[in-house]
Amino acid sequence: MRLAGKRAFVTGGKQGIGRGIVEAFLAEGTAVTTCGRGPQPDDLPENVVWYTLDVSDAEAVVEIVSIVGGTDILVNNAGVQVEKTVTESSDADWDLVMGVNARGVFNCCRAFIPEMSQGGSIINISSIASIRHVGISYVSYGATKAAMNQMSGGAGAPPFGGAPGGFPGAASPFGGAAPPPGGGEPPGGRCCIGEACAPGPIPGGMACAPPCGAAYAWAPGGAACA
Repeated sequence: MRLAGKRAFVTGGKQGIGRGIVEAFLAEGTAVTTCGRGPQPDDLPENVVWYTLDVSDAEAVVEIVSIVGGTDILVNNAGVQVEKTVTESSDADWDLVMGVNARGVFNCCRAFIPEMSQGGSIINISSIASIRHVGISYVSYGATKAAMNQMSGGAGAPPFGGAPGGFPGAASPFGGAAPPPGGGEPPGGRCCIGEACAPGPIPGGMACAPPCGAAYAWAPGGAACA
């Protein structure tokens, strides 16, 4: 068990990707806490701690962090989507998706980072929709994931995330591998899309987001993506 003795806080762990993350951490010996906007699911493993939480509510997030007392691993997985075009979307649609997918990540990072002064990991679950159209009309969802990518970089370590008050020791937007001058692919790395990895330069000379936290990820040394 590679993560025995570690604590993980996973948002949106009721089902889908979030539940898979919860179960993967459990299998590695991690003490897992998760949350969702509704009641605790009946089939949640009994050794997982559940909180009913709307991550878009900053005060509620701060309260939960004060209860759990920090974490070693934060996974910002909670997300919603509304499949509408710009003209079809209402203010309520925009506010819902932005609230959970963008503000929720910001709220959790802001609340947890001060409790991770001894180090830790933050994993933000993004999407291919953050960088290109994917054939589905959910413009607000793509916008929130692009915002997440930028927040991930801003919370990183200098020089790539370099703002004072960032998360010391966090992965840079390049997944820890410095890009060569003028862009392109770091030596020994490859650019991955989801779980399918292929050698080659970064599309458009852009940097990839951290591993397992976005549609594009570095696989240092050519390792496969998780």
